[in-house]
Amino acid sequence: MVSLANLHRQRVNKAGYRPDSHDKTIAPSGKPAERNQLYERLKLDLQHIETLQDYEVRNNYKQSRLAVYRGHAVQWVRSGNKTPNQIVSWFIVWLIDSGEIEEFSIFCPAAIESGQHCPEDFRRSLTEFFHDSIESWVRHQAQKGFNGKRPYLDRSLNRLRCGEKKDRINPVLEHKIWKLNAKLLDTFEKNSPESTREAIESCAKSLQVYPEAKVQTMLNRLTKRYEQLHPAGEPTVPQDESDLQTDTIAENQLRLAPGELEENGN
Repeated sequence: MVSLANLHRQRVNKAGYRPDSHDKTIAPSGKPAERNQLYERLKLDLQHIETLQDYEVRNNYKQSRLAVYRGHAVQWVRSGNKTPNQIVSWFIVWLIDSGEIEEFSIFCPAAIESGQHCPEDFRRSLTEFFHDSIESWVRHQAQKGFNGKRPYLDRSLNRLRCGEKKDRINPVLEHKIWKLNAKLLDTFEKNSPESTREAIESCAKSLQVYPEAKVQTMLNRLTKRYEQLHPAGEPTVPQDESDLQTDTIAENQLRLAPGELEENGN
């Protein structure tokens, strides 16, 4: 029986990647010479990825390269250096492309706070890339029967619940996120009064940011269910949005403790 480690190694080898003495992670000292060396390596990796036609092979190759750039990317973000860094940008993209949702959902917000951008040819903000990537990943997982609301979609939602400090994104995208949250709660937690109440609030938010949102039928069904589940006299929607906030931007940044993201990069 082939172990998971050996299976992963076979996929990486199929992608054309062979670890050697020149492929070890550069110690992230921040020196320009070492940073330039990483930039040159990144260019070669991007060129090689363009030659890979198979989707799975491409993403396996990207995953095999994360350890090479992780130390530099984490140190750059943690240092507070707000200069855009393409190594950080591509590291973030490869995290989500290779399915590293946990690390992506923590590291990307920290990179946003440090002023990082998407790769130059993406023509969109890193903030929108974060929310769009989370929504897409969670939605596809839901189609497979997996509830990715906690903690992944919640990490997107919490950045949209920050009042004046909330992320500013395309209203269509924001509506999709609120609608997806309502659908997840409606599908996986329909017998919970608290979850039904949150789903109602999410439908209302969806309509607020995008009046053309097609959520009215779901909102009516959820409201009727809530009346059946919850004692009479209780409010149908939360009186204070902050009641629903379980994770904050500050907490996300605190998660970026020394060594947490580099542990697989040594």
